[in-house]
Amino acid sequence: MSKVQVTWNVTGGPNGKTMDLKNISLGNVIFWAGTATGGYFEVSPTSLTIPGNNQTSQITFTFDNNYQTPNNAESIVISLSTPGCEGITIQEP
Repeated sequence: MSKVQVTWNVTGGPNGKTMDLKNISLGNVIFWAGTATGGYFEVSPTSLTIPGNNQTSQITFTFDNNYQTPNNAESIVISLSTPGCEGITIQEP
């Protein structure tokens, strides 16, 4: 992966509490930890590879509160960097 971008409802916590992103992991590997505020964060992981050969991978975004109120602006965009796949992005939704 060359870049991971996430957008969330910053006031999507219980009773409108703000949501801060605390870490991002791929499988059991936390590849970013800290505090991201404002509803948008972008990171360029170093030496992180999504397993291939029809294997399933799970990326997890951990926040400081339970996410309760989506606002339909949420998104995740992963840019690939594998030779031959540069420029390909995976986006949800």
